[in-house]
Amino acid sequence: MRTGLSQHTSLRQELRVNPRLYQAMDMLYMPMMDLQQHLKQELLANPFLELLEPEEEAPEQQTAEKEKEQKEKAEEVDWEEILLNGFEVGGTREQYEQLEYTEPVTVESRDLIDHLREQLQMLVLTPRQLLLTEEFLGNINEEGYLAASLEEILHSVNLLMAGHVRRAGDDGEGGDDGEENPEDGQGGGNGPGHLTQASATPSVAASSPSSPPFYTMAEAEAMLTVIQRLDPSGIGARDLRECLLIQLIELADTSSLTYRLVSEAFPDLIAHRWNDLAKRFAVEPVAVQ
Repeated sequence: MRTGLSQHTSLRQELRVNPRLYQAMDMLYMPMMDLQQHLKQELLANPFLELLEPEEEAPEQQTAEKEKEQKEKAEEVDWEEILLNGFEVGGTREQYEQLEYTEPVTVESRDLIDHLREQLQMLVLTPRQLLLTEEFLGNINEEGYLAASLEEILHSVNLLMAGHVRRAGDDGEGGDDGEENPEDGQGGGNGPGHLTQASATPSVAASSPSSPPFYTMAEAEAMLTVIQRLDPSGIGARDLRECLLIQLIELADTSSLTYRLVSEAFPDLIAHRWNDLAKRFAVEPVAVQ
């Protein structure tokens, strides 16, 4: 019989359950009343335990949830039903003609012409000059340029003057006819002599000293100069060149190279012919640019 010491190595698996796990499982299956009673007992037995009450939701979280709810409600709105409320598919127009609509209120707007008219009212102008200025203002486009020539403006305002003279002559003849006896046949309104006299009235009235004379080109040019001195600078110009010249004159820059380029060589300036302009004005191309 052999006696001695020997060492053996063996591997085996054992399952050991943590006692705390048993306790947690027991608490998991407890009824609510038993669980509350168990928690109270644990709190009394262990002074280091503390019962935490559920925290209230943060204001930011509440706001976010409210916004989310409102957004969901807005998405659920049936806009088609709202738009078609009161309307029947296939209905006739007469069914809706008696609906009351709010009349849109016109908001007073102050545009460029109003701005110019306010400046002209501050000047000492005669009624005759004011009539001519209104003709000019009516021909200024949205960009501030004069959209008509002086000849066209003169023709238009003189036609207006001729109409006033013609109406004044007709009113005068009507007063004379009322004073005459219609039975004696003299000065009657139906005779050929009356038609000849009426047709000649505008020319006679226009040339008479009592009637206002028609506008001249000198008056139109003078009034255009007045308008071109208003704000904004360059208003009433007939083209880009004149607009730039007006602005340079207002800046008292008539002796500069810029004024000479715009005044004397504007086509070359627009075409960017820098070398030709430099030779013409005896300067470097950089100075022209």
